[in-house]
Amino acid sequence: TYLNWDPSLINLSAAMSISPAAVRSFGGLVGDSSYTLGPPLPPQNATLTTNANTARFEAALNDVTKRLNEVLTRDTFAVSYSNYYEEKEKQSRIAFWHTQPARDSGSKTLLGKRVLDAQAETGPESKKVKPFWKKFMQEDSEQIVPGISNDYEAASLGPKTPDICFFQSHVATPSAESFVAAGDCKGDKWTGKSTSEKGQIMLYLRKILDAQPNRQHAYGFVTNNKIVVLVKASRASCSPFEVIWEISDVLTYVSGMTLFVDLMTADNGYRPNPTFNGDTVSVQRPLRPGGSCRAYLGRFKGEDVVVKVYSSNELAQANHARIAEINSAMENKNQDGATLPITRGLSEQWLLVQPIGQPFTPTSFSHAHLKCVLNTLKQTHTAGYVHRDVRMANMFDLGGGRILLNDWGSMAAKDNLTPYEGCPPPFSHPLLDRMVQHIPLAKHDLYSLVYSSAKLVAPGFSADAIQSVFGDAFRTVELVDYDGVYASLKPLLFL
Repeated sequence: TYLNWDPSLINLSAAMSISPAAVRSFGGLVGDSSYTLGPPLPPQNATLTTNANTARFEAALNDVTKRLNEVLTRDTFAVSYSNYYEEKEKQSRIAFWHTQPARDSGSKTLLGKRVLDAQAETGPESKKVKPFWKKFMQEDSEQIVPGISNDYEAASLGPKTPDICFFQSHVATPSAESFVAAGDCKGDKWTGKSTSEKGQIMLYLRKILDAQPNRQHAYGFVTNNKIVVLVKASRASCSPFEVIWEISDVLTYVSGMTLFVDLMTADNGYRPNPTFNGDTVSVQRPLRPGGSCRAYLGRFKGEDVVVKVYSSNELAQANHARIAEINSAMENKNQDGATLPITRGLSEQWLLVQPIGQPFTPTSFSHAHLKCVLNTLKQTHTAGYVHRDVRMANMFDLGGGRILLNDWGSMAAKDNLTPYEGCPPPFSHPLLDRMVQHIPLAKHDLYSLVYSSAKLVAPGFSADAIQSVFGDAFRTVELVDYDGVYASLKPLLFL
């Protein structure tokens, strides 16, 4: 579900099934996922060819790809910070942060003298508050958080630059990859209730997490030197592992800044790259998350790997064991079949997996790929297992006619009652709808394969249309006829 994911493929497979000459506007692909269609554009001259039409189609497709990437990168359709806050609130991704006092009122403060001096510098944002922090951080060497560098407007995070930047101490010129936290200044009229300032800090922290796959959470604050609002961004513990935020009530300046320093000192959220038998893996960029883990592209011993991060050590160990189990069961039995994933390392919640492939498109999934998957499923079922998640999201093109059948985390023994896992509707067999537990059967895998293939080559089809057009294939599924499934699907594939 996550190998080498290319976000440009989102919603574009549908466009690929439309005749290039019939496309008048792709604007609707962003937002409402609809198309504006019309008769073919009139030729500009008598020599207009199919190649010219195709070039126009590809240019429009590239434009859509660019716009979709921009949307996906910022994870929002918001046009202002206040709008960003409201959007995430509607998505139930913001919670009230029930903060606890950092220390007893009589305890010695961790705040340095210059940080405490800020209380005397209140007033307009541009005349009093920002000038204080700028002079403090550019002229003094005092660290707000021990061991972490701080500077004024040192680097941008997305569309703006935080007033107060915290970054790794060994970094001379910070970037999103080296940020640790962020703060912003406001004037004396700020009450701590404005959603705009909260949305701004939320976006800063989101950019930090996006740039640092290893970071578990990030902290930020807004202050006018009289009051403070704290913000924490972290990753959800379940799929799709979205960023969620916690926002404190309005705190006094001293209590808020003391709590910020305490939290940052205890755990600023960063986790070092994991090591496997002494070798370190370099985590590079996020991939599309799976159903039970976050996933990243990484480099390990000079090779590309998928770095999977589970919510617990037990889950990582269970998935490692299932991959080993299916490889052992299929040893010397998977001739002319799909490639199976292998693990390169296991360390606590981290699991390294190979190989890495590319998602299929309607024109790249071939008869040969289909045959390989069916051969592997037949051997898997004969060995007594059911994959339970045979979707295109878990099949990848390895080049040279090879295909990876990935994500065996839901694999179960065939014909034994077990809790339901795996394919979500509509890819799961209709008899499994709302099942809490079930007996995994071979036909469940075949049904998912047929339905997933149908959605790939005919993405605009309704559920009823799929059942009608691919009816022969679904009938062979009920007979568990592997050759029949192949014969029924073959005429409907492009290659």
